[in-house]
Amino acid sequence: MKKLILLVILIAGISTLASAQTASPVFSANKDAVTYQGHKIYINMELKLLYGAKPDKGFVFAYSNLINNQLSAGYANEIVVVKELKEMNGKLYASGTFKTVTGILNSKTCLIDIQGAIDWKEIQVEL
Repeated sequence: MKKLILLVILIAGISTLASAQTASPVFSANKDAVTYQGHKIYINMELKLLYGAKPDKGFVFAYSNLINNQLSAGYANEIVVVKELKEMNGKLYASGTFKTVTGILNSKTCLIDIQGAIDWKEIQVEL
């Protein structure tokens, strides 16, 4: 009987864990916001880059202009102002520009994989 109860608890725990990991970002009705794991990302929102998930603190889910150009660790603590939310290859991305120390937006763009960056704590959503 004890083995059966333990088995039921184990199966319930595994199914809960699996469902939590398969949650995906969801666009709002008018596609001006994305919600993922209780975090809402919207146009003109400021996101802070924390540290990348790579061993050298380089970013895995934040890119400079193109998906194949990951940001280096030197971008840690930079602020990105979201200018567009878009879907590419089945994933949702926030695209924006870096905010300088003086508060002026520069022309360098950043592309952030929302799900990966939140899961791996590469960004801080609430500033």
